[in-house]
Amino acid sequence: HIVRPVFVFGDYVLLFLKSPHFIETGIPKMTGTAGQKRVPTEYFTSSPFPLPPLAEQHRIVATVDELMGLCDRLEEARTRREAHRARLTTASLSRLTAPDTDAQTFQTHARFALDALPALTSCPDQIKALRQTILSLAVRGKLVAQEPADEREPKLPDQSVRWAAGGKLEFEIPATWCWARVSEVASARLGKMLDKAKNQGSAYPYLRNTNVHWFDIRMEDIKEISLADSEAADYLLQAGDVLICEGGHGIGRSAVWRGDLAPMTFQKALHRVRPGKFLDPDFFAFCCFVYFHEGVMQAYFTGVGIPHFTGKALGRLLFPLPPLAEQHRIVAKVDELMALCDRLEASLATADTTRRRLLEALLHEALEPADNTLAAAQ
Repeated sequence: HIVRPVFVFGDYVLLFLKSPHFIETGIPKMTGTAGQKRVPTEYFTSSPFPLPPLAEQHRIVATVDELMGLCDRLEEARTRREAHRARLTTASLSRLTAPDTDAQTFQTHARFALDALPALTSCPDQIKALRQTILSLAVRGKLVAQEPADEREPKLPDQSVRWAAGGKLEFEIPATWCWARVSEVASARLGKMLDKAKNQGSAYPYLRNTNVHWFDIRMEDIKEISLADSEAADYLLQAGDVLICEGGHGIGRSAVWRGDLAPMTFQKALHRVRPGKFLDPDFFAFCCFVYFHEGVMQAYFTGVGIPHFTGKALGRLLFPLPPLAEQHRIVAKVDELMALCDRLEASLATADTTRRRLLEALLHEALEPADNTLAAAQ
């Protein structure tokens, strides 16, 4: 349509076409396909059109332009403020897990986080960083107290063993912990090769790497594979198995199989790690997450272009191992804190006071027990 203004300011017409009135009355009358929608001529010839005097139209357009400019400046200021908050939040959290953070400096950084983060954390990305920090503290022994009486793995080799730079987390483990390789505390294997010509036997549902996400196994689009009875012991999953993506998009992602659907097997793109009696599967999944997001696991990947996490490399992976009883306490604490994170994330859309109370409770639960333990140990 071509509208030739008569006693009408063209920019005022454009404002009308962007107004809620036109959106509510004109757009529903559009005809044509999705790519070429049009408003019928009858709408413009027969629909009422609010028309102030020409001078007022000019004043309206000038005022709208002024207000839109103010909105743009407010949005720019908000974006800068949120970026500044994000940088401060990241810096505050990263100080808690820095390699040179000893007991005394941890207390200082924890106190700062308790005081500052309620005013800084205001968007989902910052909650995501908080979740990562909780897991990082968990695998560094700073989330729950150590108990000297806890039974530890008795068969591990001399703890003077050290790995090449980048092959493990760089921190001083608590006195009751030790370093362990996956091959020393668990059994691992790749899944079943997909080969219709060779695979025979009964049909079983199987998991692919697209089903395995961080701490979550998604049961959409489950396919089937033929498995001989003699192969069942090797490839059928048990509750408590940890599945790790071997390559491609999502390499390193880990989740614990809970036995929700039995029987279930897994394809060759996945590692199955079956923990021994001294390893909690959830704690090991936490270690995998921290190792990946802190860039440690990547030291074990091979291949150019498309990396792979081979079974041999997985067996060599060196990670911190607390006594089993402490692993259970860590997992319970993380579950509790992640539930608080869920509530905090949901509260972002509610009143600031509610969000602040939740975050303060979360930080005290995450940091104060470890803070007090470290203080008592000095």
